[in-house]
Amino acid sequence: MRNEIKYILNKFEAQFFLKKINPKSSFPPRYIYSLYYDTKSLNNFTDSEEGTVPRSKWRVRSYSNSFNDKKNVNDIFCNNLIIEKKETFEKHRTKKRIFLKNIFLDKASSLIKIISKKDLNPNVYVTYHRNYYTLNNNIRITVDTNIKFFQLRSNILVNERKSKDIIIEEKKPIYSEDNTVFNLIGDKHSRNSKYCEAL
Repeated sequence: MRNEIKYILNKFEAQFFLKKINPKSSFPPRYIYSLYYDTKSLNNFTDSEEGTVPRSKWRVRSYSNSFNDKKNVNDIFCNNLIIEKKETFEKHRTKKRIFLKNIFLDKASSLIKIISKKDLNPNVYVTYHRNYYTLNNNIRITVDTNIKFFQLRSNILVNERKSKDIIIEEKKPIYSEDNTVFNLIGDKHSRNSKYCEAL
């Protein structure tokens, strides 16, 4: 179990923050592609916007070392995929993953319906570039840039929107009392949801 705390910064604030904490790179940077699922009445979106707990979020995700600019989601999610279920509770979050190899998106979508026992369908898509850092053995930092949001229409990505924001996320055990990140960034803490922003 861990706390995930997000901060929204501009380019210069992010550069200052990273220079100040001088974190160590923990993993090679990469592009992340996420396809989010919800009910027809957008129950997951409503729960997230209202801050309902517990709540869940479902997505299919893939990774790449290079940017994929294809517009058909079947061309983006066509090999090694990950089904993710994120659950948010009052004081912590959990994440469960299912790794799928040599499988197409329609199969992953069917599995989500079976596992969740809900009629969840893909509706929005988000892509961004992520850098990974560590402050110590217990605290991880991710930095998301080049964020793009799309809506989905018959498996085709439409209505592209770009964000200049940089999202920094601090991930630490729920028992951690380390306030290094908050002391530097302060009130820029946000309950930002890429899914909600995309929608």
